[in-house]
Amino acid sequence: MRVFPKKIFDILAVIVLCLVLSSCSKEYNAERALWKAGRHARDIAKNPDAIPPSEYNRTIEEYKTIINKFSGLGIERDARFGLGQFYILKKDYEAARREFKEIFRLYPEEKGLLASAQFALGNSYEKEGVWEQALIEYRKLIEDFPNSNLALQMPIYIAGYYEKQREEAAREKAFRDAVQYYQRIASENPKTELGYSAENLIVFSYLKLGDWEKAVEALETLVIDYPKSRAVAQNLKLASDICIKKLDSPEKTVSIYERFISENPNHPLSDKIKERIEVLKQGAKDVIK
Repeated sequence: MRVFPKKIFDILAVIVLCLVLSSCSKEYNAERALWKAGRHARDIAKNPDAIPPSEYNRTIEEYKTIINKFSGLGIERDARFGLGQFYILKKDYEAARREFKEIFRLYPEEKGLLASAQFALGNSYEKEGVWEQALIEYRKLIEDFPNSNLALQMPIYIAGYYEKQREEAAREKAFRDAVQYYQRIASENPKTELGYSAENLIVFSYLKLGDWEKAVEALETLVIDYPKSRAVAQNLKLASDICIKKLDSPEKTVSIYERFISENPNHPLSDKIKERIEVLKQGAKDVIK
């Protein structure tokens, strides 16, 4: 068996170390360049109308340099997305959409990134004042990326748009549509983080609608389905507040509390809930502190 001199191993070790350091240095330079471009973009965003075109162009060139110089690295992807967002800030909406569509072409397997790019496409139309096309893109996000966090937020986001525009009928319909969407998600994903989020958003939608009876029903479903959630005490309290303040029905609070204890007899909150039940049964109609 041939034995290599120790000197050869030392040389190889130095070569490997140099390659590692070179790679680390390249990644560091890429990240630093992206941070610098992002800082310039944030500075411009503070007062975009007061910034001369030369400053916009400089930042665009910074992003493009990163894309070209660090092709193949993850930083290229981030720079391309940042450039698209910067084009929206510049109000060059067509250029922004070109960048986001390029992301779809280059990174077809990165679902989280694609969901963000799909939202950004819709946002480019919204910022341009073309809401109907924005709505098409937002609905496409819901359809194509149904389990993403962005998709889960979109029905509420759409309703929020109509709320800001003071379009009351459209706002109410959007929140009602959101409830139907979240009910489907919750039923398809029971006892999961996604299902829990969907049930929370059902509660939120009913609260925004001022539909107190439905809000209480949704809260009862939420605490029964997810008794170990960190927010269970808060949700029980909210249900009680609505029952007493909005529905003048402390007996409904008692019903919810008794059901919760019946299904979770060893829950850490059991003793405290039993105390509250006794106070309510004695006729107290104030919210229990």
